Amino acid sequence: MPPARRVAAARGAAWVLEGIAAMRARPWPYLQLCLWLGLFAVMPVVSRRAAIGGVFLQAGLVQALHTQASGGVMRVSQIFDAFRVPGAFLRLLPLAALKLGFLMLAFSLLTAQLDPALLATIQAGGQPQVTPEQAQLLMPKLLRLALLLLPMGIVLNWVTLLAVPQVMLDEVPGITAIGRALLAITRNFAAMALQLL
Repeated sequence: MPPARRVAAARGAAWVLEGIAAMRARPWPYLQLCLWLGLFAVMPVVSRRAAIGGVFLQAGLVQALHTQASGGVMRVSQIFDAFRVPGAFLRLLPLAALKLGFLMLAFSLLTAQLDPALLATIQAGGQPQVTPEQAQLLMPKLLRLALLLLPMGIVLNWVTLLAVPQVMLDEVPGITAIGRALLAITRNFAAMALQLL
């Protein structure tokens, strides 16, 4: 695995500014793809799987943006390139599995904090009635859980942000792309944090 390149912390802001400039140069194709992605995300069948399927749709968006950056014409159908480009789906599976694992962990930790009767009401599709006393006990637990899960979620999004282009554009295997992304994050934490802000 080649060593991850170190960049100045200011690159975190530069990535955002360069992305805005690229979008402003030719905004409609990008906005059109984002509108379609948003539409898929709110469709009942897709929205339930959006957190996992989002990796594959994001891969299509990366492919489309690369087409535009190379001087080509971005097409809406490129959203599905993760399913059409040979080998891309299998290479992306480790990233989707990583997201699924995080969601399962978050869900199990969340359900462990809930009162069993309240959890049963939610699972049955009912409207939970939380008393002030229950809320007072629950809020500190949820806050501690958020403080644990939020940093993990941020790092996971960074990994996806850095790994998906490697998988789609350089045909790097998913596991390798995850490893490279983690290495790049540790070597460029200041730039990543500035980009997040």
